[in-house]
Amino acid sequence: MRIDLSDNGVGMDAQTQSHIFDPFFTTKEVGKGTGLGLSTTYSIVHQHNGWIQCRSTLGQGTTFTLFLPLALPTPSAIKKEQEKEQQPRQGGKETILLVDDEEGVRRAVSILLEQLGYSVLTSRDGREALQALRSIDPDIAVIIFTGQSARLSDFPNIQDLIKKPIRLQELSHKIRQVLDS
Repeated sequence: MRIDLSDNGVGMDAQTQSHIFDPFFTTKEVGKGTGLGLSTTYSIVHQHNGWIQCRSTLGQGTTFTLFLPLALPTPSAIKKEQEKEQQPRQGGKETILLVDDEEGVRRAVSILLEQLGYSVLTSRDGREALQALRSIDPDIAVIIFTGQSARLSDFPNIQDLIKKPIRLQELSHKIRQVLDS
């Protein structure tokens, strides 16, 4: 199935188009939006075995084309997905230091982690996080949870790298995996 969504707005240059599906990329002013819409859309479309294209011309507007498979999932695939979603979320009693520069993201992820049983400390940047770490064991497990393009090899002494956006079930599993290793 093909779905076309078009506007007749100002359009985008090639540089902007090259980043539109990056999490937290936005052309809005600071505080006017987080830039999660298109990256979330991209993830959802890909999770359903589809793909998305963007065509844009400055001064003429933009067209997004979504391609989704027509085949319906089999009953066994539906049952498997339902069982996966019904599995208990893995949590714990450990303390997690959450660092994110977006207050809304910090608040939302903190609430989710607390619902999993974790105690959560938050920091808005690396400097604040380092101050918090002075009172914490320096051999703590560290997971980078980022919307930026990065590789685990970019960060020495980091146990795992999680790319945003991520489903809560996957996040809780990754955290538990790192904490238990």
